Amino acid sequence: MVQEIRGYEILAGARGRPKGDIKATVEVIWKLSQLARDLSDLVLAVDINPLIVLEEGKGVKAVDALIQLG
Repeated sequence: MVQEIRGYEILAGARGRPKGDIKATVEVIWKLSQLARDLSDLVLAVDINPLIVLEEGKGVKAVDALIQLG
């Protein structure tokens, strides 16, 4: 699914950029979906913006996040 996002070519190292940490990106998406599932009775919405993808092997960083409780 990550390969289907609009910016995937950049993550994959297009235009001379280093390849992004796609594995860490997938892991964050997976863990966030598990959190949403496990806390579905408490959490209405989760927003991470932006999620910065570092070079391959260096992970990702969430600059800002908002969790809306219900």
